[in-house]
Amino acid sequence: LQSIPSRQISPLDSLVVTVGMMNGGTKENILADEVELVGTVRVFDRQFRRSMPERIEQLAGQIVLKENPQVPVCLLTEGLAYSGNRELYDGLSMVLEEHGFLIRLVQKADEDTYRRVIEETVYPESSRILLVAMDPEALHDAADIISGSSVYREHVEALYGVGSTVAILNRLDEGVIDGLITYNQFDEGYLGIERAVEAIQGTAPGRREEMEAYYIEAEDLQEGTYEKLLYPMQ
Repeated sequence: LQSIPSRQISPLDSLVVTVGMMNGGTKENILADEVELVGTVRVFDRQFRRSMPERIEQLAGQIVLKENPQVPVCLLTEGLAYSGNRELYDGLSMVLEEHGFLIRLVQKADEDTYRRVIEETVYPESSRILLVAMDPEALHDAADIISGSSVYREHVEALYGVGSTVAILNRLDEGVIDGLITYNQFDEGYLGIERAVEAIQGTAPGRREEMEAYYIEAEDLQEGTYEKLLYPMQ
């Protein structure tokens, strides 16, 4: 099984095959007629998402259009090794710097990393900051921190990010998140499972799957523009 990720999957993709349970046999000195293996397959394929340049263009374009370049920008991330974050960071920083924005990269070191970044703006009181979360985990953490303090909200000019969980969409609807690059996470999960099964069966996929990304704001939720995309199970 471990030859699947090591020999059948591109080193640029991620696939983890884990066997967590093995059942079979009736006695220690008798070979079992059959053995049941139970486990999981975790996969993430960048081909499932829209090309990185389009995501960069959508997110950076909105920031350039709506925000003041005199307000410094902090790019928050769980780490640049996190899927696609290096490309997203390089693209965002290049575009924003070209338009006069001052960029600072913040990689999470502990549970208080993002909180400390925000607290740095509280003193002096006139300081403000623009936050861009490059992955859903960073966006979720930043949104929770901001929503828990009216003081923090006064010093955060805006919060943008990437994600599509219900919790993140709720924060967008509440106005904590100002803009969001999102996609259909249910389709992504289905396609991920499909690719994993193909890999296990040794059948190469005959197509490249791409998932479209969309930039949305609270008004889009309220108008129901992307309701079927964001809430396909309802």
